[in-house]
Amino acid sequence: MREKVYVSGTANNLYRKRPGSLTEAANDEQHYYMVRRFFLDWATAYLQRHGIKNIEIENMIERARSIPGL
Repeated sequence: MREKVYVSGTANNLYRKRPGSLTEAANDEQHYYMVRRFFLDWATAYLQRHGIKNIEIENMIERARSIPGL
C-alpha cells in the first residue's frame, strides 16, 4: 500500500505527556537521536524498496542526517 505523506518542520498536534510514555522518553536527548536515526534509516529503505526517486525528499533526509548527534 502506498500513501501520500506530508512532512512539516513545525509541530501541528497537541498531546499530553504521561510518565513512562514514548513521548516522554524521546525528550531524553540520546534517545531522541536514536529514534530519529531509526526513522531516517526506515524512510531511506522505504524509498529504495519502492523504487521512489525524489531528490527533494532525499535532500531533506540528508540534511536531517547532518544534524549533530546523528
